[in-house]
Amino acid sequence: MKEKISQVIVVEGRDDTANLKRYFDVETYETRGSAINDQDIERIQRLHQRHGVIVFTDPDYNGERIRRMIMTTIPTVQHAFLKRGEAVPKSKTKGRSLGNRACQLRRLENSARTSNRTV
Repeated sequence: MKEKISQVIVVEGRDDTANLKRYFDVETYETRGSAINDQDIERIQRLHQRHGVIVFTDPDYNGERIRRMIMTTIPTVQHAFLKRGEAVPKSKTKGRSLGNRACQLRRLENSARTSNRTV
């Protein structure tokens, strides 16, 4: 049985959602990568008020940009992310990804457990 995470996890795209749902019973909000806009921020703020939110993005420029944009509006949001050195490249031709699954899952579990709205 999958562990339930009560917070909504903000991710960049469908692949991130699919990977998380393989291991957790979780709801996600996809920002569509760097396409995040003011409407997304407003939706994330409402989700944060209702369920709590954990921002879980790639350790690249776009992921950091998304985290900063959300944190500026919602400073109490939680973050679970890999540092650049912990991420594993998808391939030789693509950038770094949320590839280190064991580390990724530990970070997410720890963020969920330390939240006021735990699993």
